[in-house]
Amino acid sequence: MPNWASGAVSVTGRKDSALNFARRFIYEDAQRDLAKPYYFARSFAQDSWGETIEIINNLFDGVPAGTESKLNMDIEFAWSASSCLLFDNSNKIPGSITLSDACIEDNVSVEIKTEESDLGFIENITCGKDGSVTFQTQDMPVYVCPVCGSEYFIKSYMDISEFECMLCEKTGLISKEAD
Repeated sequence: MPNWASGAVSVTGRKDSALNFARRFIYEDAQRDLAKPYYFARSFAQDSWGETIEIINNLFDGVPAGTESKLNMDIEFAWSASSCLLFDNSNKIPGSITLSDACIEDNVSVEIKTEESDLGFIENITCGKDGSVTFQTQDMPVYVCPVCGSEYFIKSYMDISEFECMLCEKTGLISKEAD
């Protein structure tokens, strides 16, 4: 069973480009159509395909044809975004495509930020329309239970004051740097 990296994906492009790029993620409510473009390995959209189409339609509603906008998506990546998007997985996962190739084919630029709290890392990935990729990773901050000393990596959207220690069940953590 993989660890999951929670990601915020921002895609900048025209409506047709954003739709093509969004179609590359795996949706729980959509069967993969083999006639559709290549897809991203182990990369799961949190919205349904129907919701994604609605978001794209609303985003581009009233926008002149050919105008670019930024589509924001929540994606879960098995292990890491880099393992799913940056490496050629096509020999193990037929039909998969790299982020670089998708950005070129779909004429989009992409920004991805992920947090993986089991192993404690953050990824920052960008890809230009020309397929040029930048990748940075860093450690997540460590939080500590003030009672038993258990250490945790906590995702940025979580409230550490409400986090319950799994060992002693005390509520509230402090930053390890504050120690």
